[in-house]
Amino acid sequence: MNDPSIVELIKHLPEMTGPGLWLADESHHAALPLLCSYADRLKLISNRYDLAQHAKALGLDSAFNDWHFAEAARYNHIYLRICKEKPVNLHLLKQAFLHLEENGHLMISGEKNDGIKSLWQMATEIFQQRPHLEKHGIAYVAHFRKSADTEMLPPDDTYSSKQAIGSWAERTIYSKPGVYGWDKIDQGSVLLIEQLPRVIAGKTHFDGILDLGCGYGFLTLASAHLEARRRVATDNNAAALECTAYNAEVWNLELETIAGDCGDSVTGQFDLVLCNPPFHRGFDVDSDLTRRFLTAARDKLASGGSALFVVNSFIPIEKKLSGLFRETTTLVNNKQFKVLRMIR
Repeated sequence: MNDPSIVELIKHLPEMTGPGLWLADESHHAALPLLCSYADRLKLISNRYDLAQHAKALGLDSAFNDWHFAEAARYNHIYLRICKEKPVNLHLLKQAFLHLEENGHLMISGEKNDGIKSLWQMATEIFQQRPHLEKHGIAYVAHFRKSADTEMLPPDDTYSSKQAIGSWAERTIYSKPGVYGWDKIDQGSVLLIEQLPRVIAGKTHFDGILDLGCGYGFLTLASAHLEARRRVATDNNAAALECTAYNAEVWNLELETIAGDCGDSVTGQFDLVLCNPPFHRGFDVDSDLTRRFLTAARDKLASGGSALFVVNSFIPIEKKLSGLFRETTTLVNNKQFKVLRMIR
């Protein structure tokens, strides 16, 4: 089923003249086939690897990155169904203004609970105009035009800057907007790391350690004291991969960062898999995500290897484990998070 806000944007595609740009986050999978009729003049940018790959397979000109616009690129039309995070939306509004041709058009859409009204207000300040915010069912749409009289914005977009958000083992950890839970060290991940000593039982060298759904790389960094012939971190989110690679460079840690959906681009097997899986996709809870991550962990584990997962205590992960692993144990449940060990 297509998101109503995306449907409202698609209705305006026939008006597109000249080159257009569609900004697609994780909520756009069902809509991609509807964009194909405009593939001759519509480019797509997504921060999600699986979505960018899907778009490319459909014949769309698709780029996967952390919302980086090509410096010289200019568009007549840009389409934005607002994302979950305010800093991401503000960055995209500013980039849209900078990369629109004179008299170019920006269309934004979203629902009230998504924050469309506050984003509309931000856009009015950037474009220095107040178009009507139209209501179509639960979706709202606004149409902005870049006027020749509008002053250029000052270069104050700090979205891409890495920020120190904490430390581990007396070493700084960096993150940025665009990564889930970007501005703190997740206490569930800390709880997982605290279980490592009882799991590894004195083992200090591993053939391979995989951080599955790495975010900004905390589990990789917090397990950096373990020797590994190969260390891999993978995520579907471009911002997460950028942050993880940056942290590894700062920590002087040899690491492969691999873009993929639930580890589908990672080859080889690992004797230790660490995972704090997401359970949201876009604005919606996706009950299948946990099972997909568990299946990916099973597939990437070497025989006898261990996977450690941490999830919120209310998530019935035990029901999703059926038939996947030889042995499963709940190591700890503090009523907020629980950590499970699975052995292949």
